[in-house]
Amino acid sequence: MGLQLTDDGFVQPAARFVPELDGRSEFFDVIVAQAGGQCVQQELGVGFPCVPLGKRDVPVAHRLGVAVDRGKIRALYAPHQLCPEGPGAFTMPNRPICAEDALLSETPMPPEQILRYLDRIGLRDAVPPPPTLETLRRLQSAHLLYVPYENLDLLRGAITSLEHGALFEKIVEKRRGGLCFELNGLFCWLLCSLGYQVTSYAGRFIYPSEAGIQMRRHRVLVVTLEGKRYLTETGMNSEGPRAPLVLAESEAQWDGVTEYRFSRDAFWGWVLWKRSPGGAWRRLYGFTEEPQLDIDFIMPSLFCDVHPMSPFNKTVRASIFLPDAHLSLRDSKLTWYRKGAVARSRSVAPGAETAQVLWDVFGLRAPEDAAL
Repeated sequence: MGLQLTDDGFVQPAARFVPELDGRSEFFDVIVAQAGGQCVQQELGVGFPCVPLGKRDVPVAHRLGVAVDRGKIRALYAPHQLCPEGPGAFTMPNRPICAEDALLSETPMPPEQILRYLDRIGLRDAVPPPPTLETLRRLQSAHLLYVPYENLDLLRGAITSLEHGALFEKIVEKRRGGLCFELNGLFCWLLCSLGYQVTSYAGRFIYPSEAGIQMRRHRVLVVTLEGKRYLTETGMNSEGPRAPLVLAESEAQWDGVTEYRFSRDAFWGWVLWKRSPGGAWRRLYGFTEEPQLDIDFIMPSLFCDVHPMSPFNKTVRASIFLPDAHLSLRDSKLTWYRKGAVARSRSVAPGAETAQVLWDVFGLRAPEDAAL
């Protein structure tokens, strides 16, 4: 079964394809494009709106893995080159998903790019460092101190690209930041390229009960090293782990600012708890152990980009870690946190003042067309 074009040039609205994987048939949700060029939508039953294409026709379609081309559909997404089964029909290659599929690009980060990445996060290594626990600690700490969390592209209506080249250009060459899918996505590529064994999972943030259960919209990275598993994190918009945490139900782990521990839950899976000095334990997020590929984060990333329920496409969000503090710009308020508590806060006016704060505090040049 493939994507079938109807006589009038439209894709069947609930199209699915079934690849044969190790003799098993598994359903994969697919993105379908209205061939008339009016919108792109995906059939996951979560109420995604149509995304107007217009001048962004090819970039949007490319990010989603489907391109509209005069009423034809052609696949663009590497590493799976979707195979034609006749006019207008495409299916996945008849092979099992392998480890290399975890990355949108199977190519490791070249050594010269690794060194430029290290320079971006304040490390001046002359050669790529060895994949040790000490190196992981250095990389995570430096990344948090130098690369901000930010949503500025969403405020200009851009669709986030999770392709490695685009992430490297944005975060390293343009010295920008990003959401968790971008920050942890690029960090994952770096770690894999250095020789670490990294597994990605999809996490849910856990808010007070009145907020309800959240969708899975956080990329979680777990590194297996010397017989132990460590959670490593560079994509938080609040105080989060500053050092790798042993993934085990154990005593509290201290990262120099905050205590963390893990528990297990039948629904949430692994639950990460945090406690600031003098505070109470609270749950941060949970994740179950279904390994995720880079391509699995395209859907939640698109939700964050364009869905009306997304909390990330409304107002400016930016944050950065300091050695003993965390700075956050959110809802027109700049806040300094120390030891988990508000140390100072002030209002920031929209427009020019927000742009100046983004530069002075976070080192970010706001795009001219971002709605600040």
